[in-house]
Amino acid sequence: MRRLILPLTLAAAFVACDDNSTPSGPTDTTDTTGGDTSTTPDAVTPDTTSPDTTTPDTTTPDTTTPDTTTPERLCTDAELTTFDACVSACPTGPTQQQCASACQNGLSAGCRGAYSLLATCVQNNNCLEQDGSLDTQCVSDFCLGEFESVFGIPEPDDCDPVTNVGCEAGENCTLGDADNNLYCLPAGTVALYGDCTADPTACVRGACLGSEAEASCLPFCDDSADCTDGRPCNIGLQGTDLTFCGDIPTSCNVLTQDCTNGEGCYIISQAGATDCSPSNGIATGQSCRFLNDCQPGNICAGGAGAGKCSKFCDTAVTPSTCPEGTTCQGLGITGTTLGACAAAGN
Repeated sequence: MRRLILPLTLAAAFVACDDNSTPSGPTDTTDTTGGDTSTTPDAVTPDTTSPDTTTPDTTTPDTTTPDTTTPERLCTDAELTTFDACVSACPTGPTQQQCASACQNGLSAGCRGAYSLLATCVQNNNCLEQDGSLDTQCVSDFCLGEFESVFGIPEPDDCDPVTNVGCEAGENCTLGDADNNLYCLPAGTVALYGDCTADPTACVRGACLGSEAEASCLPFCDDSADCTDGRPCNIGLQGTDLTFCGDIPTSCNVLTQDCTNGEGCYIISQAGATDCSPSNGIATGQSCRFLNDCQPGNICAGGAGAGKCSKFCDTAVTPSTCPEGTTCQGLGITGTTLGACAAAGN
């Protein structure tokens, strides 16, 4: 289920939930908003502490067969460079394979053995592309230990996932391991927002996020200005400060809740843009962290770390539609009288 990270600007008396945190969740979108009674909005920072559960983490090891050991690297960069140069100089034709095999004599005994194991694994699992390059997903699935014994575990790259600065042409600054570090990896062929369910490494830019049943290539973003088609920058990755562009907003009414398929209508931008999203079903008055944690018709609002699901209301409607003991406090969205029900003094 997606949760929405909502950097909604609200007044001091009724601020957004966890407004000093940042987004989270390798597989979910999260939204943190709340009501506000002041006239000067106070910007909210996305929350990083809560998990996001809809985006698959394709690099996480299988928990049924855990492997916590790190293979020892048996080849040095220097000997691999020499080996590559030797193989590149081999003439094409019937003697090419014999020449390439002879090049292995320049490797140390440990490296030669590790390289042979990797080559065997690659061949047995058909991990070679038609052009002779390695199928990285196949190697990751079947020959990762053998690969790391030869080439070691790569260090994360200092690249910018939003601009792709730091990577070469044909590379994509994207997620590359179970810890969600960034690496310059070969760019795939699936365009932004395209379906990457079958191959999480296939994105030409961005990263593959979603569920195991449905995932798409989403672009990284620093704010909504980095997104197209009016999409908000509201998808967060658990344990990181990375954010991604979300869905194109669907105009809906938070008061009448006119979404279909059991979804709720929630606010997804500081300007008051709305979108239909699945709900996490938390009832009015109960603790919440993200906007669509709450049942449809509610917003997650309150002090940082103390969010509660509060009913939407209209400050212009008399008498108030709020439950007894609460009043309709404005959310501070310009051009609207939209509010949320809160107890006096909140």
